[in-house]
Amino acid sequence: MKAYVVAVVALLGCKEKSVEVTKSTSADHAEVLGRMNDLTAQMCACNDKACADKVQADMTAWSSEMAAASSKMGSESMRRMSLMGRAYGTCMTKAVAASSEPVATPAPKPSAIESGSEPRTREADGLIREAVEWAATNDPETRIRHLHVAFVDRSGLLDPKFGDIDVHFGRVSTEKRRVGTPSRSAEHYCYDVGLSYGRWVKTQNRCSDTIDYVPHCTVVAIWNRALERNSKVDADAVASIVFTPSNKTWTFAIDDEPTNLHVREELPDDCELKVER
Repeated sequence: MKAYVVAVVALLGCKEKSVEVTKSTSADHAEVLGRMNDLTAQMCACNDKACADKVQADMTAWSSEMAAASSKMGSESMRRMSLMGRAYGTCMTKAVAASSEPVATPAPKPSAIESGSEPRTREADGLIREAVEWAATNDPETRIRHLHVAFVDRSGLLDPKFGDIDVHFGRVSTEKRRVGTPSRSAEHYCYDVGLSYGRWVKTQNRCSDTIDYVPHCTVVAIWNRALERNSKVDADAVASIVFTPSNKTWTFAIDDEPTNLHVREELPDDCELKVER
């Protein structure tokens, strides 16, 4: 940057002079302007310090010739040189700064679950497995941080018209950090995956922290437990089921206004774990 400043000061620090512009001097000025334009374009194409240093080396080598020619330029040529000099300096600053910026975490790899695609099943537990397996291929540290299954029946099938699921993923941070410092999970990408009107929908977000835990119970198991515990549960109804990893609890609910049926059960996630992570 210091060499660049010296070069530009030599160019722009000259006082404008009233000179007789001949054909030969006009041609020289055009060549200087053209060279300055080329170097500016090269600098503005740089994305790192190494590239900027290479262009700057060319600028330094050419600076004495540029300074000599600029002393004979008219006001319009000097104005153009000044504009290019400013652009050159701005681009150089950006290129050098880019080299010192932290490298962003790459976006997750493409997957079989694409927005608008059809799922392989209508069975809730199968859909959850599909979403979890997909998330793990993008980041092995991904875990469910919130799960909501809506309008699911006792057999675990989603209602063909109203049924949907929402699986929000978080990340278990494995980086060592001092207590009180920010979590680094937000440096990664996570997805919220949902099923709406029979199609997958994905929303990309910065990750939130979650605990290193996977649900032990299945949706079908929770349905059966609620049915055994509460005599008000209609075996032919559809329910809303929510899993919260932070307290390892399932919430089973049936709300039907026409029949004034309102059932809510809090059930622990204490089933035998049958699915590998």
